[in-house]
Amino acid sequence: MQKWIIYSILLIMLGGCTYVDLKPEKLNTYKNKCKQGDIDGCYMLGLMHKKGIGTQKSNYRAKIAFRSACNNKKDARFTHKDASCHELGEFNMQGLGGDRNYARAQKNFSKACQYNYGKSCSHLGTLYHEGKGVRRNYTQSAAYFNKGCDHGDAKGCYGLGLSYLLGEGVGHNYAKARESFEKACKDDHALACYNLGSLYENGHGIAADIKKAKAYYKQACDNKFNVACINYKRL
Repeated sequence: MQKWIIYSILLIMLGGCTYVDLKPEKLNTYKNKCKQGDIDGCYMLGLMHKKGIGTQKSNYRAKIAFRSACNNKKDARFTHKDASCHELGEFNMQGLGGDRNYARAQKNFSKACQYNYGKSCSHLGTLYHEGKGVRRNYTQSAAYFNKGCDHGDAKGCYGLGLSYLLGEGVGHNYAKARESFEKACKDDHALACYNLGSLYENGHGIAADIKKAKAYYKQACDNKFNVACINYKRL
C-alpha cells in the first residue's frame, strides 16, 4: 500500500510577504511616515530593511518596523496591518532579528488571522498541530487550516487535507481530504498533488484511477517533488 508523504507541516509553511513595489529613494519617506504612526509607512520600511532595498539589510530593524505597524492602535482597515503582523509572526517563528519565540509568533499570527490573512491562519494551524508556543490541539489546528484554506492559502488547504486524511481534529474522511488536496494542488502544492495521486492510485474513498494518479504524480514531479517523479515513471 502506498505510504502517505507527510512531512513536518511546520517546515513547509514558511511563507513570504505581500508583493509591493519598493523604491530605494522612498526609504526616508517611509521612515518619516513610520515615525508619525503611519501603519503602511512602517510596513514598507520593514520590507525595505528585510530585503536590503535602499539600505543595508537588517532583520532587527525590519522587525521593529513590523512591530510598530502591527501594534498600531489606529483603525487598521485598508492598511497593511494584517501583513505586518504576519511578517512579525514569521520573524518570531524563525528567530529573525532576535530570539525564536513561538508564543509571540502565535500572538501575532492570531492578530493577522483576525483580519482573514490566510497565511497567518495556516501558520496557526501549524503551531497548534506541532504544539509550538501553544498546547497541541488538533481540533484548533484543523479549524485554522480550514480558515486559511477558505482565504486562499494553499498550505492551509494541504494542512486541512492531512487533518481529514489522518483523522486529526476532524473525522477521518477521504472525500474531504481529496477535496482539500485538490484546492491546494490547483495552486501547484506538490505534496497535495502527490497525496491526490496516492488516493487515486489506491482507490481510497474513490474508484481507483491510474490515469488520474499518474497525472497528479506528474504535477507534483513538475513542482520538484522527486518522490512523485519516481511514482510517475513507475505507473
